[in-house]
Amino acid sequence: MKKVYFLILSLKGRSGTERVTCQLANMLDDAGYQIVILNLDTCRESAAFDINKNIDVQYFNGSIFKLLRKIKSLNQEDILFIQNMERLSLITLLVNPKSKNICLEHGVFFTKSKLGKFLTKYLYSRLDALVTITYA
Repeated sequence: MKKVYFLILSLKGRSGTERVTCQLANMLDDAGYQIVILNLDTCRESAAFDINKNIDVQYFNGSIFKLLRKIKSLNQEDILFIQNMERLSLITLLVNPKSKNICLEHGVFFTKSKLGKFLTKYLYSRLDALVTITYA
């Protein structure tokens, strides 16, 4: 069975990114997919929003290196939703995961530095899909 992974920095905040991650994960779990949420610092009990019991929540005690090792271990059958808040998708794409990679971009492209714009244009070519909150 395909696994669907969600990658987010944290599940503690009560903002839209955390809410959308939990809602999408719960909906896909209800549809029968095997779901794993990867984050740096939040266990299930500390998440700001409800998460279905079947969903595996993995946190890495703030270690970006452990998190990246986990991402590198994903296989071609896996799907990775990257909830991008700042540089998370760029760092993830640098390790070049074998999974199908979908970035849900919450940042504003035109406010990035020149280096950030260059890296985004280059590394986002590795994505299978990109979802933005606005057309611009």
